[in-house]
Parts: sequence; C-alpha cells; structure tokens
Amino acid sequence: MFDPGINALSILTAIVAQPIALRSAELVPSPAGPAPVRANLQLVASQDTPVSMTLDFAWPGPPDWTIRLVTEAGTALLLAGGSRLQLPGAPEQVFADEEYPGLYRHFASLIAAGRSDCDFAPLALTEAALRIGTDAALQRSQLS
Repeated sequence: MFDPGINALSILTAIVAQPIALRSAELVPSPAGPAPVRANLQLVASQDTPVSMTLDFAWPGPPDWTIRLVTEAGTALLLAGGSRLQLPGAPEQVFADEEYPGLYRHFASLIAAGRSDCDFAPLALTEAALRIGTDAALQRSQLS
C-alpha cells in the first residue's frame, strides 16, 4: 500500500515548498496478515496548513491511481499513473508514458555528472506513518 503511497508523498513534498510533518496515522491491517491495506494520514505543512491523505489498497473497484489535490484554488487531478493532469480552469494535459524510460535517462545523466538526486522527505513520512500507525494499532488491540 505504501509503494504507490510514497509516490504520492513524493509529489506532495515536491510541490509544497514548506516542510510537511505527520500528525497522525491510522492503519487498517489486512485480514490475511499484519500488513496494512488502508491508511488515513493527517499531515501538516508549516504555517498550519492541513493535509489529509487516504491510501486504500482494498479499494473495491478497479485500480484507481488518481491523486486529487484539493486546494483553495480548486481541485487538481493527476490521473492514469501520472499520464494526465487536470488543473482548475485549464485544458487537460496528456503526457507520453515515459515513467521508467525517463527515470532511467535521469539516472544515466546523474551517473555521468557524478551527482545524486535524493529526497528523503517522502521516505521519512512513510516511516513515521508506519511507526505511528503501528504503535496506535497495538495500543488499540491491548485495550480490547
């Protein structure tokens, strides 16, 4: 569930110019084991801007890779695995399916230049969500 979720967090941390912190994480475990199938995250950007995120691997319908960004300016949609972008008041933008070829070209250019390109913020948020959500789930189970 956090495999696609970290992608959404990567986009979030890239477009929000402020640091983002996790306030709470509710994880719902799979009936088949301890791995979560749903997560409700409450985050905050500095200046107290609330951010809510729901990841649901047990979605009952067809896979939905939509990222909805609801802002005061309207709703932006990133659809079809990032190949379509709908911004408020603008025509839809459609991009070629270049995710992996583009990623490999980027890696090759970094290697050739002897540089790196790492953003640890999405990984830190994912780790915090798993830690906080797991701790909260354990406390709930101990109270039962």
